[in-house]
Amino acid sequence: MTVSSTPLPDLTRAPALAGSPMVENLNVFRHVLLESMREGAVFVDAHCRVMVWNRGMELLTGLGNSVIGSTLTPSLVQLTDADQVPVPDRDSPFLAWLEAGQPVLQRFSVGGRSGRKCDVELSWHPVRNADGKLLGGLLLLLDTSVESELQRRLDNLQTMATIDPLTQVGNRAEFERLLDDYVRSHKQVGLKCSIIVGDLDYFKKINDTWGHHIGDHALVAFAQLLKHHVRGRDFVARYGGEEFVILCANCDEVAAAERAERIRKELADIAQPIMQGQKMTASFGVTELRDDDGPTTLFVRADKALMWAKKTGRNRVVTAGLEPAEAAEQSGGAVEENSGRSASGAKWPEQGRPPVLAVELAAPDLLPIFVEKLKAWIEESKCRVDRVEDREIRVSLSQADPRNPKSSGLLQIEINLITTQEIERPTNLANGTRVVLRVSVFGKPTMWKKTDFETLSNLAVARLRAITGLQEDKFLVKWPQRKREDSRRY
Repeated sequence: MTVSSTPLPDLTRAPALAGSPMVENLNVFRHVLLESMREGAVFVDAHCRVMVWNRGMELLTGLGNSVIGSTLTPSLVQLTDADQVPVPDRDSPFLAWLEAGQPVLQRFSVGGRSGRKCDVELSWHPVRNADGKLLGGLLLLLDTSVESELQRRLDNLQTMATIDPLTQVGNRAEFERLLDDYVRSHKQVGLKCSIIVGDLDYFKKINDTWGHHIGDHALVAFAQLLKHHVRGRDFVARYGGEEFVILCANCDEVAAAERAERIRKELADIAQPIMQGQKMTASFGVTELRDDDGPTTLFVRADKALMWAKKTGRNRVVTAGLEPAEAAEQSGGAVEENSGRSASGAKWPEQGRPPVLAVELAAPDLLPIFVEKLKAWIEESKCRVDRVEDREIRVSLSQADPRNPKSSGLLQIEINLITTQEIERPTNLANGTRVVLRVSVFGKPTMWKKTDFETLSNLAVARLRAITGLQEDKFLVKWPQRKREDSRRY
């Protein structure tokens, strides 16, 4: 890289100034300037011999004025290039720059007697007199070590924020960010876009048989195989556990399914040395971006296809929309009556009695923030705290019906908390969800004849949602029909 320069005026040749106090003062100013500079500064003559070596160079290299009169060579300052390869004296850039007579700006590293290595921005400026004769050159070295270290730390932070540390593919956060970009950009230009969701079969058995260390190796091997089958703008990420995703740019459903099939076959044929030659298999779900799709619907559809691949025997590729009829029935999102499963995929502890109301809610807050909001609801509602355990709280609340002031009832409310990271596959959760909770409300049986507990329960939960910011209760948990004789006092 070259930069512009202006020849230094030779004030000593001006007849009116030669030998005058002004010239002497100017030389003093130049000397003080050189010694005050934080940059290292070196003057060399036309034969590349050191004429001036300022304090900045001494601090940078550990070499003092003893170098004056020596030839400036790469070995003198332990010069290394951007790849930290030492520059040999026979390839001295200083001699080349001196002969070329042009300004230069490059990055190198230098060292000194202290052994400290410094990244520097090195600028070279040829020095000529008023007649244009080359007198030598000025070398300036700016220490950029702090800047370089900061950049390295920023790069490390970027890697930590976007890369899964075990498999070295993208992590879930980066996948979710890029998924939004993929959907938006492909819709804007009208190109096809597909997604492949893959999951190692019987991964728990691998861990149980060979140990978690071997299980980690299995995940790494699977991730490397996926990376081998992607193209330039594709993206591979570990979604969670043993589940991985591939974003296939400019790729339709048929091509994506063919690629998934190639991956499946190749994995099934590889004898894994870490597992004494045994083989692994994986299941895959594939779908293509549709006109009415958002990022969530696109992923959920592929994930449901993966679930059907698992359900129908594993080690296969299923394309969304091509499942058997019974798969479509199961992928409608409904939770079977009394199945004990939640719509989000969270696994809640069993309850010993049927509640009056049980809903599953979601919040965008981190767990500590949500807990503070929960405390505000408890204080406002004058709840009596009956029990607090890890991720579970039980309170009692006297709830009045504003439409019928004479109607009130004593409610017991159990709240179970969980973060989305602890859910194995939270595919039904809205974007931004951080906390999922189950709210179960029980009514005192002796008051059932006088109190509409379902109304009071809805009022209590509505107030809880308002204070804690739970704006949606789309994940209704279906429970058996409540029977009064089945419930017990609390």
